[in-house]
Amino acid sequence: MNSPESEPVLLLGLGNDALADVRSKVIRALARREHSRYELRVKMLLKSFDSDVIELVLDELESEGLVSDERFAEAYCYYRKSRGFGPVRVISELKERQVAEILVDEFVDSNEQSWFESAVCQREKKFGVNRVDDFAQKAKQMRFLLQKGFNHDQISYAMEKVC
Repeated sequence: MNSPESEPVLLLGLGNDALADVRSKVIRALARREHSRYELRVKMLLKSFDSDVIELVLDELESEGLVSDERFAEAYCYYRKSRGFGPVRVISELKERQVAEILVDEFVDSNEQSWFESAVCQREKKFGVNRVDDFAQKAKQMRFLLQKGFNHDQISYAMEKVC
């Protein structure tokens, strides 16, 4: 009677309204921006939906191509990079959102030259193009870049590029 094959059918039969409700809320969230599967699960759990129903809906939407951690990782990396954040911070934020390590490595290459140039731009935007001789001011600029998520090589590069 309660065979493994009949369980999903039983869940579908009992929770059609719940499934439709979760599905519509997930699609509305995806219409605003890309979300990782983890983010969507947490949002729906906070709305007090059943975790089994959430997983069923997310599996279905993933098979339809509407939920994609790969697409999320690509969009998130592009967005955060364009906002001036460095690779260390982007990697950390993607891991917080439980994006697979393979996807993180695919979309965030810390050795890419554009990260070095971004560090230079962020330093110049905040502090200007003048050379810094004062150790306290230099430390302040380095801390700023570290907080933005740049690694030490990128920070050193940015500090050396000052005219």
